[in-house]
Amino acid sequence: MLRALGAFAFAALLIALPFDVYAIIAFPVVLVLGALFGLPLLLLFRRLRWLAWWQALLAGVMCAAPLDLVYLSLNQGHSDFVGLLNSVYCLGMGALGGLVVWLVGVFRNPAFLPENAPWPTSLLLVLPLFGGLWFYHHALDPAFLYGCIKGYEQVPAPSDWDGARITVQTEEGETVKASVTIGDADPRIVGNCTWLSKRRTASLQGFDYFIHDVNAQRGCRVSCGGVTPRER
Repeated sequence: MLRALGAFAFAALLIALPFDVYAIIAFPVVLVLGALFGLPLLLLFRRLRWLAWWQALLAGVMCAAPLDLVYLSLNQGHSDFVGLLNSVYCLGMGALGGLVVWLVGVFRNPAFLPENAPWPTSLLLVLPLFGGLWFYHHALDPAFLYGCIKGYEQVPAPSDWDGARITVQTEEGETVKASVTIGDADPRIVGNCTWLSKRRTASLQGFDYFIHDVNAQRGCRVSCGGVTPRER
């Protein structure tokens, strides 16, 4: 069992390292998740004899799911445009953690599996699996660009404009409908330069646009025709 506990610590370290300077925060968070969810699942799976690598991978996803749900519930505006992106990353890292725990702490550990247990050939499936996750995550990564606010579909009430759909002509020359995701500016300003993100939809068949700054005059890389913004 000591080897399995060490595997949890090693997996937490691998998951935390990509967070760079924030690894000092990520490492204990992942350790706590492992203690609260991973260890009980490991003991349950040992009792049920669910000790295949893919079952450990699914257990890792189950451990990461609570953190993902907390993130989505506490960051509504932020998660609108990167929620799926971060969810894929979070659940993917959970799957990786579960696989690492299986490789280091379960496989050929007499407390779980025989020391002479053969390597499962199905383990090769992790290569296309994680390769596909990486591609999907990379495809969802948003691009940021500037554009000119041309109008809006409907004038929102002063207290209910967050989430309004704004018509924007981007620096790429497209006219698009973008959603407002910020909560500290009034979007009813036509003629301003805006800073927005462009990301693929979940199906990868189109794009969604999200406005992050409705008054990005200082960093604007496009001319909005010299239109004088209306007073707020």
